[in-house]
Amino acid sequence: MAQVVLENVTKTFADGTQAVQALSLIVPDGTLMVLVGPSGCGKTTALRMIAGLEQVTSGRICIGDRVVNELTPKERDVAMVFQNYALYPHMTVYQNIALSLKIRRVPRTELEQRVRDAARILEIEELLKRRPRELSGGQRQRVAMGRAIVRHPQAFLMDEPLSNLDAKLRVQMRSEISRIQRDLGVTTLYVTHDQTEAMTLGHQVAVMRNGVLQQVGTPQDLYRAPANAFVGAFIGSPAMNMLEVTLADDDGGGLMAQVGSHRLRVPQDVLDLRPALSAYIGRRLALGIRPEDMEDAALATGADEGSFLHVAVNHHEDMGSELIVYFELDAPPVVTEDTRDLAADQGAEAVRSLERQARQQRTTVIARVSARSKARSGETATVHADMRNAYFFDLATGEAIYGDRVAAGTRVSAAEGT
Repeated sequence: MAQVVLENVTKTFADGTQAVQALSLIVPDGTLMVLVGPSGCGKTTALRMIAGLEQVTSGRICIGDRVVNELTPKERDVAMVFQNYALYPHMTVYQNIALSLKIRRVPRTELEQRVRDAARILEIEELLKRRPRELSGGQRQRVAMGRAIVRHPQAFLMDEPLSNLDAKLRVQMRSEISRIQRDLGVTTLYVTHDQTEAMTLGHQVAVMRNGVLQQVGTPQDLYRAPANAFVGAFIGSPAMNMLEVTLADDDGGGLMAQVGSHRLRVPQDVLDLRPALSAYIGRRLALGIRPEDMEDAALATGADEGSFLHVAVNHHEDMGSELIVYFELDAPPVVTEDTRDLAADQGAEAVRSLERQARQQRTTVIARVSARSKARSGETATVHADMRNAYFFDLATGEAIYGDRVAAGTRVSAAEGT
């Protein structure tokens, strides 16, 4: 086992495309680090460079105490688990798992023991005589992992290993991967575009966009203190609501966020923690508020009218334990490179929706409220927005506004300045 270190690693393809830009990252020994981001953000290219399947244009990669830039994939002592399993269909499960050891001429007794140990860890001992066509998707993925485990590598590299499984099986396999990594204690770098997968699996999560590392930290770091609007809107499900607002003086000496025709009071303790907000009086900025930080006003303990939104409910979804409520505000959505990229990752319809809302100067807002709420489709409701948990971002830079800095934090710090 060993830590994996990337120092200013860049990958530029022959056509000039820069897939990864000056990526610096430390994956500590025994840690499960998740690389997450939209499709095409460079995360798989970074993983392939660590594995030796792509050459590094510049920078340095270290595994343990060795610089591995010039080493072949075989010499790097890492094991990769692919999205498509890459099993040999004519071989049994036992033979698939044992193949790498056989190539290395591991003594037969040791080979058999290591295969059976891996099968026991993965709970596939009864499948060893079957062939891949006789297995379910989840079983095939376990075999692919067994082939990696049996090698006793210094690090595991996993490239979206669960993307071909159905939703229920993905949840089960996430738990299994977490258990196996914890039991083995092997340094693991895991790539996914699914932020829920990233948050539930990773000890540390690194968010990438357009080849650039945006932020790295624990799941709670990213959730509670996003470094910029991209991370804020990418992490969380449903996504953070992002509205363009204007800050104005409050009659009581504080600040109000003008959200279309609505005004939301910014609590004094928020201003005390983020004095840089006073520099935005009379200026536009982005307000981010998570759906779970909104509640039916009738059920919000201690809420005051300065945090109320009187709205018409367009649609509601009864989830049993909670309601997901959709409504519109007469405030424009945040339209920046960050939000365009996020919309593009969701598909053409999401891009059209963002553009339509921008033209109409109206934004669809999502709230997760108590199941006891009486908010229903086609009716009016009063929603409490907990401004103590609101986020503010500079529209020009996308940077989060923390502390006494106008553009606080950096794109790679986890919760700096909070």
